[in-house]
Amino acid sequence: MHQEEIRFANQFDNDKIKELLIDFYKVYKHPLVSDTSKWSATHVDKVLANIYAGLGFVLIDEKATGFLVALRNPCIWIPETYQLQEAMWHGKTKGIKVKLLKEYLSIAKAWKKEGKIVEYYFNNYGNANFTKYNMKHIGHIWSS
Repeated sequence: MHQEEIRFANQFDNDKIKELLIDFYKVYKHPLVSDTSKWSATHVDKVLANIYAGLGFVLIDEKATGFLVALRNPCIWIPETYQLQEAMWHGKTKGIKVKLLKEYLSIAKAWKKEGKIVEYYFNNYGNANFTKYNMKHIGHIWSS
């Protein structure tokens, strides 16, 4: 069986990413995007273009069943210091989500070793334990 390839997305993947954003909404009904009348494909393209231009990266699998968006953010306290933050992570199957996460962690570890970032994060919306990926739990996300 051929294992799904995870790769960096580019502008030619934008339509598939938009489909995955819609799938994310259908699955999770996230309140931030609940007013679909405000959705803008043009805005998504602009945001993705900024990410592709160096703000971070987007990972996608070859069959476009999942994606992970990562942003390289400056540290507020220390100049020329950056952190990598997963901003969105969605997959249609648990297997794709795990593969995306593993690739994100691989890139993050390499970037940390190379000095491009000092630390990296990803969000967990549930009770999953990620210590097997050498991650530590540092907080919870609250929203209203």
